[in-house]
Amino acid sequence: MDALISEEKKQLDDILRGVAAGDAGAQIELGLRYANGTDVPQNGERAFRLFDAAARQGNAVGLFFLGSAFANGLGVEKNDAQAVFLWEEASRLGHPLSQYWLGFMIANGRIMGEGNWCAALPLLEAAAARDIPDASFMLGNAYDSGALGTPDYERAADWYRNASRKELNQKAQYNLRVLIERYQAKWREGDPGVAPPPKPAEQPKLKIKDSSANNVG
Repeated sequence: MDALISEEKKQLDDILRGVAAGDAGAQIELGLRYANGTDVPQNGERAFRLFDAAARQGNAVGLFFLGSAFANGLGVEKNDAQAVFLWEEASRLGHPLSQYWLGFMIANGRIMGEGNWCAALPLLEAAAARDIPDASFMLGNAYDSGALGTPDYERAADWYRNASRKELNQKAQYNLRVLIERYQAKWREGDPGVAPPPKPAEQPKLKIKDSSANNVG
């Protein structure tokens, strides 16, 4: 136990030395510790200042966490517009979580008051390509629900599968199974459950002849 405490103190001391030297990675790490109360007292204002110091160096992760602080009111007044501005900067630097959250805000109308999937789509696709499962799930749901136009169930199924590519995503697995059971997407090896039975053939509808026309007069 004493050895564990000693190691934690050594790690914290190393982080503090990095912060003193102006290292952005150390600033972010200490900021996260203050945000969560890990090995230091929880302090949102200190977390905010540390994220701000890293962001001012153009660090994409620092920009992301500073944007998150504004989005959640951590150590600063909540400000979605400022969060979006910072996530835009981080997205230009290729930060995937910033791309996801910026896409989420745009798609859900949190910026202009009206959702814009055309603007959100490339951001979410970029985040999904970098293994952000929530981005893949959101894309699957968009193609599933018709938010992007006519529903494309097979494409939705592919995005749901992508959401579980690294680790199980229960929401995506559930939605994928629903598509399969409704015969809207084909079952593939590795999909949840087993292959459903062949789709029942539709019974031809009986045509009822209206004979009233022959009984006039």
